[in-house]
Amino acid sequence: MGEIFARLFSPEVIVPMMIFAIPLSAVIGSFYLKVQKLKLEKGNSMGEREMRFLQQTYLENQEMKQRIANLEEIVTSMDRDATAFRGLEDKTYK
Repeated sequence: MGEIFARLFSPEVIVPMMIFAIPLSAVIGSFYLKVQKLKLEKGNSMGEREMRFLQQTYLENQEMKQRIANLEEIVTSMDRDATAFRGLEDKTYK
């Protein structure tokens, strides 16, 4: 096992692998970047239907945020009221 490992990672094997692997990785990397740029450009050109859907979703999201903020306010005020009531209750029965 050690002999196979030593042969695979000897300079006679590693150098030719690097000679081919480095340019190949550069070609693959540049291809990947071009594909990502095309996806980005394509994503920016939304149609009217997609834009309306996005705007509607954004408005619904804002409404939901406001509703959640209102519910949080109600729950925290109820908690404050309950805490104050318990405090009065404790003072009354002592």
